[in-house]
Amino acid sequence: MDQRTKIVLVPIFRHYWLWQAEAAAAAAVQARNGARVEPPALRDWRQGRNLEEKSQLLGQRASRWVQNRLWTEWRKLETAADGTLRNRGYRMAQAVLAREDPQETLLKNLPSKPAHIEVIYPTAYKERMVRRQLRHVAASGRRRHATRLVWWTLAMLPQLPLMLTPLPNLTVYYTGYRLYSHFRALQGAKSLEQSLEQLNSKQLRDLRDQLLMYQERHPGFEFRPREWPAKLIRKEHRYLDMLEKMALMERVRQLQRLREQEEGEQPPQQAAQQHEAHKQEEQQPAPLVTFTPSVELNDVVKPHDRIHTPLGDDAALAVGRLFGIEHMISHVARVRRLAIGSSFPTPKPPGG
Repeated sequence: MDQRTKIVLVPIFRHYWLWQAEAAAAAAVQARNGARVEPPALRDWRQGRNLEEKSQLLGQRASRWVQNRLWTEWRKLETAADGTLRNRGYRMAQAVLAREDPQETLLKNLPSKPAHIEVIYPTAYKERMVRRQLRHVAASGRRRHATRLVWWTLAMLPQLPLMLTPLPNLTVYYTGYRLYSHFRALQGAKSLEQSLEQLNSKQLRDLRDQLLMYQERHPGFEFRPREWPAKLIRKEHRYLDMLEKMALMERVRQLQRLREQEEGEQPPQQAAQQHEAHKQEEQQPAPLVTFTPSVELNDVVKPHDRIHTPLGDDAALAVGRLFGIEHMISHVARVRRLAIGSSFPTPKPPGG
């Protein structure tokens, strides 16, 4: 089943933006009800076709084990009685989570593999600028979380023996959480980069097809050899890499579908429907990232006013109601703290 994620762009103050990611509806409902979202079953590492795939399966199992352990301990902290050591640890953890980098939260909420993402942004911004900023978030996040993942892994190694003790080892759990958080953010950054590359490659290929069609409709017409249309038609080195990436991504998606069919058989009717859907997708593959301008969002956040004053709580509540996002005020407050040094929507001094 394809995962679908919605990213809402909310301008907070000047160049500080909030990228709020919301997962699929079913997972969101379970999370709001306090229920754990059960992940899909993992394949046995012995089923890997080569050493690289076996190492990936082992890594997934290790990540799942850490995630389950952290979830169990978090539930113990959450349900602890008031005044106990676990309850104090839970309050400390809540304070730490409230200061988490908003971009890290965004990348953690993205699928670990390239999937369908819809980016909703105010109409005051151009799609080109939104895409460029999102690409910067993905690239900088990949570098930052890859480095921090190494450091937190080194910090976790000497603490592993403490996990066998019955004591509430808060430092171990915090280190494990930060390790898993950076790992998930790194996966989200990589998948977002791949999705944006797929979108760029698809648009480039569509443009090349339009140029070829224009030449066919106008016999005798040719673009100048040194102009970019002629270079794109000839698939020069500058454009060849992107066109080849598009073909490679389509091939990878086909192999993934074949692997899913091999892992589990489906009823004939469902299999026929999926085969027809895959056939249409092969003819015209849909982009993994779509950008949708929103007039309603633009009217609520008023991007031009955000040059002088930060976004208020009333507007944050309105955005939350508009897109069904809970705790929107706390998300906005975290970015406001970065922008003006305060979680409250106090106006910026004239010279600041």
